[in-house]
Amino acid sequence: MKKWLIIAPIGAAAAAAAVLLSKKGKGGEPKQAKPAAGKKQAKPAITKPKTGVYSFASGYKDAKTVEVSLTYDEEKCTFGEVSEGFLVPTDDSHAAIIYGEDFAMQAEYASYYAGDDFAAHIDELKERFSHVDPITYNGNTGVHYFNGHNYCLAFPIEGVTADYLLITVVSMVDESDDEAAKLPTNEMVVAILNSLSVSAK
Repeated sequence: MKKWLIIAPIGAAAAAAAVLLSKKGKGGEPKQAKPAAGKKQAKPAITKPKTGVYSFASGYKDAKTVEVSLTYDEEKCTFGEVSEGFLVPTDDSHAAIIYGEDFAMQAEYASYYAGDDFAAHIDELKERFSHVDPITYNGNTGVHYFNGHNYCLAFPIEGVTADYLLITVVSMVDESDDEAAKLPTNEMVVAILNSLSVSAK
């Protein structure tokens, strides 16, 4: 049934305050400081955005179609749905994978055990893994943790009782503790996760 769908010196501070006070009543606004010479604003991680969308059916009699979208940089990443060659084992028939320059991300549905819900699932995760902590991306609150060198994120789906969204991120550099530790703060990974949108109809 399921499918992919330097604090300033006091003298300097006082001088600055005097300048601001002198402008009161004159309608003047203090000029904003100019960026230091040679410094440029940091470019966003995603400069050529493209959104990948996939969906899956969840439930039986009360089946709903869950749609997941993730925005990535089409010049630095690729998006696709696969039915084989998964990054990590999955019970899904097919999964969405984003390949970046130094990481890969797999998104899939994962089923609860019979009678479980997301709170029960978190309890089970805490029995198996250390540091299962809350995380929020783009209004989606779930948990994240490490399963070996895999960085995992699980999110409940509003209105869906049978499944949750599982996202797994792996390093494409090498399988090491050092490289795995970089995944949660990888700029592109964070940018993609900040675009996460999940809906069920």
